[in-house]
Amino acid sequence: MRTLSLLLLVVLHAPAPSAPPRSLTGWRNGGAEAGYAMEAAGLATDAAGATVTLRAPAQPAGFGNASATIRADALRLERITLSGELQAGAVSDGASLWLRIDRARRC
Repeated sequence: MRTLSLLLLVVLHAPAPSAPPRSLTGWRNGGAEAGYAMEAAGLATDAAGATVTLRAPAQPAGFGNASATIRADALRLERITLSGELQAGAVSDGASLWLRIDRARRC
């Protein structure tokens, strides 16, 4: 099985936290341990799209990210487009939208 990961990444610096909390929409707040607050509406697979907001605390203890993972089976041999609007303010190292596809794990 291949999985498709959508990730919004705001990089400041520090190691990534483990086991990010998952919202009801399937989005995960990978910056929760560093104090980031996430709001999400819509699934990553919604035709109308999803809205994800990630807010840093006044003194972040690392970097923040919001991500969603979906099964890639239904997308096999399909064209995938990642689009979005990214707004960042007072970001020291950068901000980006990216898409990652992982191969099936072999035991």
